[in-house]
Amino acid sequence: MVAQAAFIRLYGFLVGAHQEGVRCVEIITGLGSGVEGGILRRELPLWLEHPELRRVVHSAAYPHAANRGAVRVRLRRAKRT
Repeated sequence: MVAQAAFIRLYGFLVGAHQEGVRCVEIITGLGSGVEGGILRRELPLWLEHPELRRVVHSAAYPHAANRGAVRVRLRRAKRT
């Protein structure tokens, strides 16, 4: 998947999960083939800081040291209407 398409899908996934009241999701990026990992793994932290995503993302962390190809993302509480 190219980076731009991946960002669009990530955005839709996180915003949709937030609207449904989901509080935690796991994103599987894989390790990639490069020394520093694949493009998705390297770009994910930058994408999570995007202004449109900061309103739904609370924090992100790797589940454990042995699983560097996945990131857990905690979402903010959805505002009640």
